[in-house]
Amino acid sequence: MKSLSVKLGIVLLAIGLILGYAEVWGTDWKLFAEYNLVDGYLAYSAKLYYETESIVRTKDGHIRVWIHIRHEKVTIDPPENIPDCRNLIEINCPLREARHLKITKFYKDGCYQEEHRKQWDYISAGESMEDLYMEDLYKAVCGE
Repeated sequence: MKSLSVKLGIVLLAIGLILGYAEVWGTDWKLFAEYNLVDGYLAYSAKLYYETESIVRTKDGHIRVWIHIRHEKVTIDPPENIPDCRNLIEINCPLREARHLKITKFYKDGCYQEEHRKQWDYISAGESMEDLYMEDLYKAVCGE
């Protein structure tokens, strides 16, 4: 009887993990930008998504949204560990300003790193990847 209970417990745990995994990846991520970039000896493509279900308008009229940056087709010499990122962004649409509330970098070796930046930056179409994606995210969520 005890072995049957253990087996049932393992099966239920496995089902719970599968359903939990499906729910996490079941969120609605919408592609808002795609880039092919070359920076010195580094060449890669990146796809950027925002989570439509996570968009929140704060009391002061700002928009908060989670984004996911996936790096693909990385060509580097010497090889580096280019992380995928999940960032929580806050945007002040009328002032064209944005800030990263949370940046989480996920490395291929299983490690991760978190940062927090609170300063507001003006959104402009610059040359860095961050300038590019902030401009595209602004257009996607602020409707401009």
